[in-house]
Amino acid sequence: MSIDVPRARTFMTTHARVLDRHRFEAVTTGSAHARRAIIDALGAYRNPYGGYG
Repeated sequence: MSIDVPRARTFMTTHARVLDRHRFEAVTTGSAHARRAIIDALGAYRNPYGGYG
């Protein structure tokens, strides 16, 4: 089975969480910027105790 990447990109752009958008970019492009953006986006999920929810 092949994946229609342009169609997947459209779906991710219009429906996915910011974190998942960055993950998709990192997987499809290998961009170092996208990998760094994943780490930054994880901050939104950090709880007061230092863990992630």
